[in-house]
Amino acid sequence: MIPEAMAPHQPVNPKPHIATPLVRNYGARRVRVGADAYMPVMVNSVLPATARPHRPAPILICRKCLKRAANGRAIKRALKAELKALGRARGVKRPRIVMTGCFGICPKRAVTAASGATLARGEFLLLADDDQATAAAARLMARDI
Repeated sequence: MIPEAMAPHQPVNPKPHIATPLVRNYGARRVRVGADAYMPVMVNSVLPATARPHRPAPILICRKCLKRAANGRAIKRALKAELKALGRARGVKRPRIVMTGCFGICPKRAVTAASGATLARGEFLLLADDDQATAAAARLMARDI
């Protein structure tokens, strides 16, 4: 047993009913360690690290479709605004819109969009007009798979 004088100093938790995250100093950075860490520190680990983002899953939009559609910029702008409003209503950050390569569907005069939830169901959304952004945002941010 280590005498109290030699034991490492443990910070006193002023609110013992609330667990405090373990914070370690790595040079100039302070890194949270433990189950609630944003991204665990990689220290010669055998298993890959898992990072949990602070946002919902990204929305994927085909760059080629946006360029081909006459109103592609309006569709992207309306979808981004609807995602922002829906995220604010749910109390979460809006998902990022990520421009991707071709999905291989190539609709005429429409834009192909997908998210993690729609891809899990095997669905792609085809947006022909910026008026469809409200319904598309709700389906793209759906939580059920």
